[in-house]
Amino acid sequence: MNPRKLARVRARFGVGVGASFGGGGSLGGVMLRGGRLRRSSRGVLTYAPFLGRLVAAVAPALAAGALAGGLVFSASGTALAGSCTEDADTGGTFVCTGPAAAGTEGAVRLTAESGERLNVTQTGANFGLRVNQTARAAMSVLVQSGSLGGSINLTGSFRNVATSGLSARALFINNSSDSDVTATFAGSMHTASGAAVRLEGEGAGDLSFTHTGYIGTKTDRTSRSAIHAAHTGTGGLNITANDLGAAFSGIFVDNSRSEMTGTSGTNIRVTGDIDSNRFSAIHVTDQTTGATRISVNSGTTITALGTGDTSGFGIFARTLSNSQGGDGGLTISSLGEIGAPSSRVTRVGIRVQHEHTGDADITANK
Repeated sequence: MNPRKLARVRARFGVGVGASFGGGGSLGGVMLRGGRLRRSSRGVLTYAPFLGRLVAAVAPALAAGALAGGLVFSASGTALAGSCTEDADTGGTFVCTGPAAAGTEGAVRLTAESGERLNVTQTGANFGLRVNQTARAAMSVLVQSGSLGGSINLTGSFRNVATSGLSARALFINNSSDSDVTATFAGSMHTASGAAVRLEGEGAGDLSFTHTGYIGTKTDRTSRSAIHAAHTGTGGLNITANDLGAAFSGIFVDNSRSEMTGTSGTNIRVTGDIDSNRFSAIHVTDQTTGATRISVNSGTTITALGTGDTSGFGIFARTLSNSQGGDGGLTISSLGEIGAPSSRVTRVGIRVQHEHTGDADITANK
């Protein structure tokens, strides 16, 4: 086994993991004969001997005790609910399988390290996760500096039922590499506290996120934001979303910190309805030098209730000048309907604060 992979397994569980392959090996006091050890993202260890297949399920919270007390193996090799397994020979390549558990399960963390290309796919029609984690997402994807970018393609349900914690997310993606990362999801994502989806771009590579389905909840809007994104690197941020519901904003993009250096701009496309309970349905603050583009498809409805707040805008876009000049343009094209029932506080359909030297082009249907 690659020593670096072994170190990552050891670090993941916080306990000693010993393995020697060829004549045999050991793991947590259990003797393994021949073959190789594979690991998954949430503590599922797959041991592939020369004959047969052994699978050990260890939830992250129980990993230390389970390893210390010995592992329980299943010879069937059937997939556990909501698990992702990394290919032993190709770092950064993961295959996910299994629907969300009826109860709650361990969170998934997928990492592409320097020199590795991320490739996340699934087997089966529906993959899912249901966790109760106050300080992490149901699925976290980290594309580290020096990695080769990559892609994610998953369909299913992602839920974090924790009722406290701003980091209690359904999905977290960070691209710190100089290569592009493309994430494509279908299905549903829901949280009870933090943002349903958190996107971060910290390198020169673009981060592109596409979701078909529903993010958040329309009935109770408990997700803080459906999508919360920012990029501090020079890469661009591209978001395509369908139906969104949230307590604050449907899409909240904050590129306003002093270290923002993005030059590729921010592109947002909405293909479904947005129902936000408090702030703007789409809220973008951009201090980078790139252009900001917001596009809303025809046949959609953007609702900003403004409950308890006076900033219930359908779309609120701000391009702020900075030491780099802020020369990016602003384009808003809304072919759907922006507004809310008269009994609710909807201040303005579209509000713009444009300080960049680039042109501002706004087109609205109604």
